[in-house]
Amino acid sequence: MRSFLRNLTFFFFVHLCLWSLVLWSYTRQRPFDTEVGAIVNDKQELLEKQPSPRIILIGGSNLNFGIRSPEIEKRTGYHPVNMGLNIGDGLAFMLKNVRSSLRRGDVVVISPEYEHFGDFYNGKGEFLYAEVEHRPSMIRAFTVGNYLEMLNKGHLIAGSILRYTVERRGDIIRQYLENKENPYRRDAFNQYGDLVGHYPLAFRLKKSEQIIGPSKSQVTPAKIQRAINALNEFNEECRKRDAQVFYSFPPVPQELFENDATVIKSIASELQRQLQFTILDTPEEMAFPIENFYDGYYHLTGEGSERRTNLLINKLTGRGINSAGDDTTAR
Repeated sequence: MRSFLRNLTFFFFVHLCLWSLVLWSYTRQRPFDTEVGAIVNDKQELLEKQPSPRIILIGGSNLNFGIRSPEIEKRTGYHPVNMGLNIGDGLAFMLKNVRSSLRRGDVVVISPEYEHFGDFYNGKGEFLYAEVEHRPSMIRAFTVGNYLEMLNKGHLIAGSILRYTVERRGDIIRQYLENKENPYRRDAFNQYGDLVGHYPLAFRLKKSEQIIGPSKSQVTPAKIQRAINALNEFNEECRKRDAQVFYSFPPVPQELFENDATVIKSIASELQRQLQFTILDTPEEMAFPIENFYDGYYHLTGEGSERRTNLLINKLTGRGINSAGDDTTAR
């Protein structure tokens, strides 16, 4: 028995030493301060420091790519906070992350991706882990579902770290970040949290590219209900803090809307029936020409983001969200 315990202790000690070496090399390779995930630090600081009155935008990359905050500020008088993260962070995390920072008078626009009404509600472990890597305090926004998701993907996260280290991917990423035609960089965002680095780039999503939409994310009535319950609970918290909440559908290419119409309309129907706060638009209004998309079906180009922002501003000002004066909304 003593021999077994001694060998077991030695086994764990060797593995501890190996993983310490791997993690030491990994953290030295990884360009944490400049890669795109580091933007979470800027967004969290903006959420804390942006003066009132504020418009806080909650969702995934459809907001990163799809909002022109300076125009919102100019035409509404509200100071935007674009909290767009990654679809893989999940709706549960996105809502809890903002909840504790709500203030009296805030206007919150929630625009989750359709997959959040399916198997992306609790996010994906590797994306959640990336948030904690860049800002450890983000773990305070984890729900039980987030913890379970990350634990379930623990072996994948560990394997990813090992491969990154052994293959010296940090060197490749650093070269990638030096290319200013790559918009996936921390400095490709503006001071409001909008991704703007891709505006001058010519790349466009094409009809010939295969688009796998929300119909593949296991959207079921029970999962739609789960998301709606969370949205209504968040709205109740906002109401207690005298903050106003609106819902906006994410933009998608017309082709995807047509292909996934059954799923999209089922989500929209339940939202219209059960959501306890105002829905600003319809999925049909947010179906844009594919030429308005950059490299993914939620990623608008500069022209697309201008169109989406104008629609959003008009919807908000039509609901009385305007502290800038009557003349600022004329356009």
